[in-house]
Amino acid sequence: MTLDTTLPPCLANGHGYPDGLFGLWSECPAGKKVAWGARAIVERSSLRERRGKNIHVKHRHRIILVYDRQSMVGDMQDRMSFTRQLNTKLSDILDDIADMFDDGTLSMDMRKLFTMNAVIPVFGKIVIKGNTNASGRYVYLIAYPEE
Repeated sequence: MTLDTTLPPCLANGHGYPDGLFGLWSECPAGKKVAWGARAIVERSSLRERRGKNIHVKHRHRIILVYDRQSMVGDMQDRMSFTRQLNTKLSDILDDIADMFDDGTLSMDMRKLFTMNAVIPVFGKIVIKGNTNASGRYVYLIAYPEE
């Protein structure tokens, strides 16, 4: 069975979007004409600094998107336009999420929903939500126009 996400979202599974999509679709309001979701990898590196006799370890995180772990719904023209506009902000958004891991606001062993906003041309204000779902190394994301 193939999934045609160019069709309007189905209502069969409670959250209004087809099963098998990558991302945090349970947090996307039903009926959005376009939305993007992803399962991103959270990568952690450690930097060791010597401070006198002590060694201080500082962790840095980065969020990595994998091309085959992203999904979209909406008609082709809306998806192309939304993706093009979202890409202008995505690097900053992913850096902000990494900063939340760096400062301890988020950790891989918690289930904590976070919400961010950005403004992009054509679509205006967009909502970005995410959650690690205590997965150990992933962050699940959803982005959609606020409308």
